[in-house]
Amino acid sequence: MRTLFYNIASLIFLLTNFITVSGQERPQTPIPPFPYQSIEVSYVVKTDTAVRLAASLTIPEGKGPFPAVLIIGGSGQVTRDQPFYNHKTMWVLADFLTRNGFATLRFDDRGAGKSTAGTKKQSELLEADLVADAAAGFDFLRQHPSIDPSKIGIIGHSAGARQGVEIASQEERNAYFAIMLAGAVESFPHDIVAHQSKLMKELLVARPQLRKSIAVLWLDRSTIQSMSLHMRRGKWKSGALQMKNCRRFLFQKEK
Repeated sequence: MRTLFYNIASLIFLLTNFITVSGQERPQTPIPPFPYQSIEVSYVVKTDTAVRLAASLTIPEGKGPFPAVLIIGGSGQVTRDQPFYNHKTMWVLADFLTRNGFATLRFDDRGAGKSTAGTKKQSELLEADLVADAAAGFDFLRQHPSIDPSKIGIIGHSAGARQGVEIASQEERNAYFAIMLAGAVESFPHDIVAHQSKLMKELLVARPQLRKSIAVLWLDRSTIQSMSLHMRRGKWKSGALQMKNCRRFLFQKEK
């Protein structure tokens, strides 16, 4: 059963990240010509100079300096547009902001897209490394002649929201604002996963017919903490998180 779970998780990962789905074209995708500049840039991360992050800088029409927004994507090795079913989420966001007078910077994660991986393996990366990568983008904007260094804000999605808030709390950077998209509001990730597991259990008790189509793990807090540790260290198996010490499956597939 556990092997089946890994296989299903791997398939979902592949479907949502690598396969072009017919009929999923998104009319929101920005189409040139654009009423602003879009420039390919790159910069080095101070904590690991072997990491050079590739990014897109968009600058509005007119005379600067402009307020700017650093866009930080979610967890995993994602490219600057954070594509999902052909929907280029962060590109759409950057296009909207730039048309409304904000410069933007969105970047490929280290080891993804055109960014270099650096000296560490993906499995060795810590949260501090990811924060340093995002902070390098903030510092790049501060030094750019077209950007107002006193008006640089941050928009982070998911794990990027957590990293954005951490950067915004640093006095030396003095961020103009920080916006969290789908960010954690509890003790991440332990309480969130435990709460979701509890809700799923209650849902299946109330609607047992869903047992045929949903696979759920019932996990205790110590198991979730173990999963979180492996998650932060980047230990993956067959494209899915390697889960250790699972107490039991909530149910088994009905024959």
